[in-house]
Amino acid sequence: MKFNKIAILLALAIIISCSPKDQPKTARETPKPQTGQSVNPQNSISMVGGKYVLKLNLQKGKSYPLKMITDQKVTQTIMNQKQTTKERIGVTYSYDVENVEPSGLTSIKVTYKAFLQEAESPQGKMSYNSANPADKDNPFSKVYAPLLNKGFNMKITPSGKVQQISGVDALLKGIISNMDIPPQAYKKSIEKMISDQFGDNSIREMMENLMAIYPENPVSAGDSWSRKFTLTRGFPASFESIWTLKEVKDGKAVVQLNTKVKGLNPPIQKAGPPMPKYKISGEQIGTYQIDLASGWVTKSVMNQKLTGKIEIEKSEQVQKAMSFPVSIESTITTEASK
Repeated sequence: MKFNKIAILLALAIIISCSPKDQPKTARETPKPQTGQSVNPQNSISMVGGKYVLKLNLQKGKSYPLKMITDQKVTQTIMNQKQTTKERIGVTYSYDVENVEPSGLTSIKVTYKAFLQEAESPQGKMSYNSANPADKDNPFSKVYAPLLNKGFNMKITPSGKVQQISGVDALLKGIISNMDIPPQAYKKSIEKMISDQFGDNSIREMMENLMAIYPENPVSAGDSWSRKFTLTRGFPASFESIWTLKEVKDGKAVVQLNTKVKGLNPPIQKAGPPMPKYKISGEQIGTYQIDLASGWVTKSVMNQKLTGKIEIEKSEQVQKAMSFPVSIESTITTEASK
């Protein structure tokens, strides 16, 4: 598979798997109430028994822009040759709150507003910036152009549980139709693979992993809570996460995250090329700043280190089974967009 096709699939995986989660453009600063004080939850910090209530509490009609930057280095050894690929992917989103039900269930329209990608590998360098006119033959343009100023919808509970995702399949069809994948039989298998791995159900899983960061009960500084999660699509893996509330300052909660990651075998494909098996494990360590009034993450930095090997079975599309070591180092930073 040529570098440009690999780059397209990597870009698609990173963009979709790293979708929503951050902050208002201008964070609201609210005074800390006295313990036990009754407050309006949409305008003030909520406390119970002297402990902080961390949950999503967004406002209808408000827009929450964010910019996410992913810096990633992938090192692998194929046929005794060490190869390193470096990428920087930037995505600017707008999260528009369309409705908030009395239960707190929130309907959000997620729109892609801007893209930036730079990639360097043994095959060469490529770059793309949606702010500048791009060559229509640029491989990254085939991914990003169909997404620009388009998006999908989701419904999410105050605890961060995603109840519904819709509209992702339509986005993927736009990307697939913009890709030149001959011959026709191979194109159909690629289309099915992309739809299976990055469709509505996949995004719902990924959003669940990203958004459900809130504790079930009120917490004080020093308190920890944990959660286990399994991602079955995209990069199949199990996650064991522990969050700890480090401190509360200026209306924001500082939360530290430590996650153990273990790659899993993908679902068996009935048609098309077999999916790679990720014999990979590692950890993610991150810090979040959460606005106590809205529950929205105002800033975050996540460092990820994974090592292991990737196995690809022999098939009609792959003449010889392959297994090669791989290491992945990533830093994902989110901040208010400007």
